[in-house]
Amino acid sequence: MLRSSGMLGRAIEHSKQTFGEEHPRTLDVQTSLADVFRSTGRLEEARVLGERTAEGLRRAKSLASEETLTCLNNLALVYQDRGEMGKARDLYARAVAKAPNNAEPLNNLGSWYYAQGEFDE
Repeated sequence: MLRSSGMLGRAIEHSKQTFGEEHPRTLDVQTSLADVFRSTGRLEEARVLGERTAEGLRRAKSLASEETLTCLNNLALVYQDRGEMGKARDLYARAVAKAPNNAEPLNNLGSWYYAQGEFDE
């Protein structure tokens, strides 16, 4: 994973220089790097990068774009891993509200409710 994060970091820098800091390509690579950070337990770095990327995607695209929904879903996973369950639930719910037919955030929200023992939601 260290090789992956290093290559993604270089890709982000290249994309920033080529396209700009808030270009959708740059932001998509940042989403990938934030996910690598989460996967390797670097949760604070994942949170910071995920929040910054989600805000950039919201401005560059829209809250309902597939890339933004993926970023929000991944950020919710970070919050869940950090024990910030309310923040995780809120992001899953936002993603589901914007794209009710997107299986990933819908599945994660359902799993969140199940893990919390909230079976009637």
